[in-house]
Amino acid sequence: MAESEFFGVIKCCKEIASGVC
Repeated sequence: MAESEFFGVIKCCKEIASGVC
């Protein structure tokens, strides 16, 4: 579902901000 993809992007963005992604 698009919703799960959206949350996946949010999680990835958080990881990028933390230097993980």
